[in-house]
Amino acid sequence: GQVYMCREDLKVEVSGKLSPLHVFYDWGASVTMITHKSARAAGLTPIRQAARQVMGLGDTGVESTCYYLAPMADATGKLQVVKAIGVSNIARMPRTRPLEDLPGMFRGMAGRKISAETRECAVDMLIGLDNSRWMPTPGPAPISSDLNLRLVKSPLSGAYIAMGQTEERSGE
Repeated sequence: GQVYMCREDLKVEVSGKLSPLHVFYDWGASVTMITHKSARAAGLTPIRQAARQVMGLGDTGVESTCYYLAPMADATGKLQVVKAIGVSNIARMPRTRPLEDLPGMFRGMAGRKISAETRECAVDMLIGLDNSRWMPTPGPAPISSDLNLRLVKSPLSGAYIAMGQTEERSGE
């Protein structure tokens, strides 16, 4: 089957300039992280702090000596600040196949757009539980109880995001 991670493209706004960030939401992470490369590209200023070890995806330890304050617009257009620890690397997300009729799999979603990121790319920002108010909330239930996909709604973009895993189909 295919695994669909809870991720989306957002924008950070610095001095009137919008810069894209590929964001991954991780309920198992205790801290929010942003790569130095993405922070520099967005024009964010590092705020120095004592060196500390940060556990990343796959329990990989990385050292951080700074954090960033990333201004991001929420779903209502209001500017919010997300504090993120600066790290050299977070992770790469694998490519997945697009899902057919994704809105039709969930109650009340027919004809609506649902995000299910399919491209391979680097994660620019990982939002962890220290920014729990920005974690997506549960969305409409799937039509079939056998479906191992869930919808969540992003408070930052307002978009519905599909996450979970599709079943392997053998013999088809």
